[in-house]
Amino acid sequence: MIHIERTPPPPELTQEVVAQKIAEFKSTKNSVWNEPYIKDALAGMSHNKCCYCECDISVESKYLEVEHFHPKGKYPDEVVSWENLLPACKRCNGHKREWDTGRTPIINPTEDCPQDHMLLFRCLRFRSKDQLGKMTIDVLDLNNQDRMVSPRFEISNAQTKKMEEFEEIAQELDTQDSPDVHLSRKLSNGMLELLQNCLPDKAYSAVKTTTVLSDKCYGKIKATMVKLGLWTEEHVSMEQKMMQCKYDVA
Repeated sequence: MIHIERTPPPPELTQEVVAQKIAEFKSTKNSVWNEPYIKDALAGMSHNKCCYCECDISVESKYLEVEHFHPKGKYPDEVVSWENLLPACKRCNGHKREWDTGRTPIINPTEDCPQDHMLLFRCLRFRSKDQLGKMTIDVLDLNNQDRMVSPRFEISNAQTKKMEEFEEIAQELDTQDSPDVHLSRKLSNGMLELLQNCLPDKAYSAVKTTTVLSDKCYGKIKATMVKLGLWTEEHVSMEQKMMQCKYDVA
């Protein structure tokens, strides 16, 4: 979970439309929020990711559900309030269900910074820093072994293997009187690809970024690349963007 910047509402969701849909929902309980323009705007806001678990909701077997942060059953006047709508996968939306966030809050990724309330243990399991973090982990079941922790392990392990490969290349280049051009390019391009895959618009960016930036290999690779003049402005820019996704680790 990372912070998401709330975008403006879709132009179709005018005050008149909102009022009509609220009245219809109160009268019929119809899924008045189930509009393509609402779903498209939410998907764009989160880069096609679930706002809670960061899975890619555009891949097979996953799809976007319109999540009401304040549950529609208890807060019908917010049923199509743009500030109350979030993009979620079926799993996370199902776990949250009708949890009354008005009485017992959890992290709202468009209003809160999740890293202020949680940390990542070994880049695999969320641990709370405070009560808000604890409630979020419990309500959303963020440490479910099969659906959450196992995918994080696969992702983190793949990132670690890449860095071990790049560290070997960096060590070899550092011993050469005249660094090999092919190896230099392989290292520079490989690290760019690694960092790019951690950016906020990528699936599971929090786990990817925390794995990379917390690994000692990363520091060694970066130091060698800086020494050899391979650490470019593009690397710097990507690293800066990644920082908004990084969690404290334990």
